[in-house]
Amino acid sequence: VVQGAIDLENTWLAMQSIRRYFPEAEIILSTWEGSNVDNLPYDQVIFNKDPGGFQDAFAPHFTNNLSRQLVSTQAGIKTTGRKYVLKMRSDICFHSVRILNIFSEFPARNQNYALFDGKIISCAYFTKKYLMNGKKVHPAPFHLSDWLSFGLRSDIEKLYAADIPQEPKQSAYFATHPYRGAKRNLMGASHQYAPEQYILFHAVQKSFPEIKFNDYMDFDRENIAFSEQVIANNFIVLPPKDLGFVCLKKATGGDTYYKWCRHPLTVPYPLWKGLYRRDVFVKDYQKYCDSSYRSRFSRKMQMLVELVLKEVMR
Repeated sequence: VVQGAIDLENTWLAMQSIRRYFPEAEIILSTWEGSNVDNLPYDQVIFNKDPGGFQDAFAPHFTNNLSRQLVSTQAGIKTTGRKYVLKMRSDICFHSVRILNIFSEFPARNQNYALFDGKIISCAYFTKKYLMNGKKVHPAPFHLSDWLSFGLRSDIEKLYAADIPQEPKQSAYFATHPYRGAKRNLMGASHQYAPEQYILFHAVQKSFPEIKFNDYMDFDRENIAFSEQVIANNFIVLPPKDLGFVCLKKATGGDTYYKWCRHPLTVPYPLWKGLYRRDVFVKDYQKYCDSSYRSRFSRKMQMLVELVLKEVMR
């Protein structure tokens, strides 16, 4: 499911990469009425009525496209007929089939925290543990990247089953519910949840209605820990290089997604520090799912050390 606005150059590259690396895939393009889809190699196209984006009341540079994502994603998933679904932005370009080999690497899970029948592969950009500004930290529970999601069709459908938000109620939440607590609001936005949080938390609520998270400032030890458990037990969160893709989004402001995908060390440190990243995800996977897990690199190093020791002891 390729969802979102059409960039004729980048969307063509994205879809051609699917044809090249996943030639048997069914490509569903879910975009907006009036979009030019000439020469794009899709199998089916859906033209949705655009619900529009909503400008943040406190952060003029930010447009909340949550409704757009849910509308186009839900329509695309509904149209699919395959057992597995890969939901992706319309500007993601694959350069390998690595993503197909990921499921078997992290099989363990605690069923007490299961949301889905299987696990969903997600992207480390922008799956966040926290935001950072100077030495100040702002936890961001349930902040799962919406760049890409790959798993069983039924699981992807559950993940993106949130109701379309009432707007501008969601986007302008803090304009009418001012935050007056002691916590430092580093996001400085008017929306109730970041789009990534809205999607995952609504999936969490359906299985765990007792978990409280009223808005993005309503973080505490309980829901932070629960978010870590949910992500470790339901998702496999790895960076674009590990999943074999780059994001071709044209640079907007400080967001240079293509550069960050190709060269992770160029990600600004305050952002990089709060992202899951591979090492962060693996640490939580070991903590919550499988304490005996060792990465492929670690296993190879262990085998090498054992071989060297055997030679030395001969």
